[in-house]
Order: sequence, then structure tokens, then C-alpha cells
Amino acid sequence: MQTSVDLTRVQKALRKLPINMSTKKKYGLKHLEKEFGALTFGRLLHAHRLGEDYSQVELAKMLGISKQSLNDLEAGRTLASIARAVEIAKKLGLMEAASVELAIQDQLDREGLNFSVKISDRSGKGRAA
Repeated sequence: MQTSVDLTRVQKALRKLPINMSTKKKYGLKHLEKEFGALTFGRLLHAHRLGEDYSQVELAKMLGISKQSLNDLEAGRTLASIARAVEIAKKLGLMEAASVELAIQDQLDREGLNFSVKISDRSGKGRAA
């Protein structure tokens, strides 16, 4: 399991993606997942932190957790519970449904269960892709 993402490799991969407005061929998440692995809750946190230019200490303080706890979440050593994923999503302004979906998928993957999860928000607010 890959636990860290080399930002330079991600940026290079994004630059390689052709800009194609046609609906015939789509590029994006699947291409990146092929190169870097599936999106996980930890990778989402890591990407958000880098995108917002926060240090682990800064983001951990915002979330009310220790730097080590954040590090463990980002690296996939610790999995977020559903409640914790929702709490973190709210604090960071992330889609709650997407965060729950990733947290549950991480738990299924950890157990070696070959299931995939799709969550929809019953309030009608939608779900992140």
C-alpha cells in the first residue's frame, strides 16, 4: 500500500493530462488513481492540507488532534471512524458524504473485503464525485 504521495509526481502527471473538452474521452481521477493508487480518506486529507498550504501542525491544531494522529491518518496507519470523518469534513468544509464514503471504503479495504461503497446524501445536497 502506498502511504505517501510525491507532490512533484502528481504535478507532472497532471501536466501530462490532455485538455480535452470532448465527451468521447475522459481524463482525471481514474488516470491519477492508476498512477498513484486509489483515493483514501488519508490521501484526501493530505491533498487538502497541501492544497491549502498547511503544515501538519497547523492542520492538526485546526482539527483538534495531535500532529501524530494527523500523520497516522494521512499515512493510512489509522483509519477514521465514520463520526470522525464527518467531524473532519465539517471542520475543513469538505463534502461529508464523500468523506464517509472514503472512510467506509478504507475500512472494507483494510479487512480485505471486495466491496465498493457509494454514499448519497438523503438531504438532497448531493455528493462529491
